[in-house]
Amino acid sequence: MTELRIATSHPLPEPDPDEPLLLAALEARGIAARRVAWDDGREDWARPQAATLLRSTWDYLHRPEAFASWIGSLRGPVANPADVLLENLHKRYLLALRERGVPTVPTSLVLRDEPIDTLPFDGALVVKPAVSAASFRTARFSREQHLEAITFARALATERDVLIQPYLEAVEHSGERALVWIDGEVTHAVRKSPRLSGEKESVALVPVADDERALATKALAPYASRLLYARVDVVRDAHGSPVVMELELLEPSLFLAQHPPALTRFADAIDRWLRASSA
Repeated sequence: MTELRIATSHPLPEPDPDEPLLLAALEARGIAARRVAWDDGREDWARPQAATLLRSTWDYLHRPEAFASWIGSLRGPVANPADVLLENLHKRYLLALRERGVPTVPTSLVLRDEPIDTLPFDGALVVKPAVSAASFRTARFSREQHLEAITFARALATERDVLIQPYLEAVEHSGERALVWIDGEVTHAVRKSPRLSGEKESVALVPVADDERALATKALAPYASRLLYARVDVVRDAHGSPVVMELELLEPSLFLAQHPPALTRFADAIDRWLRASSA
């Protein structure tokens, strides 16, 4: 069977609750996976006999160009596929989703060093980097704080591309829902607590609503047959309809502890993927 490397980061910015569960499930199937930091220069990432599964590469946002180059250097089987990973690295994918007719949180992209004199939305806003994880440098501003929002966005834009979005009040009520997709189907969903920079996230298992499932299926449609895993984060807009907040195809937490059948499905899918890679 093809050797399996699980790409991670060292040190981890925060613990990965999925990792020990997945490693144990793989071991039970006779798969001895190796954890390797994506930027470990001692590893031969171009070796075609080894498969690479991205999981907790959570420090990539500090060196996105190096990370993209690393993805391009992989020569063995990669999950998810390298072209999908590269497309998902920058959150301009939200604009592409909207162009494809997928309901998303309205998003304005400001390129690095582009001047910011006005804001594209009224009311409360969220400003964040276009390449980000774990709410890194993400800030919320009220309607009365638009001057502060412009100042924050200008400072951020001196270093990186910036997203500006309206803050959807449903985050405080029905909540942000993370729909987990594994090997062809939505397996479960969790409600995530609001999280801005420096805040700890809490999660709880929730039912998957039919309209949320339909939205996730539509968002994933171009990639579905090629993915081992995905996560679609959704929230309800002012009209009560679900919209995509983020489409996570790169290195999402899958909340496997909250729904053990998803762990079984994921480990079985990895097993089949490795066997197919060896054929």
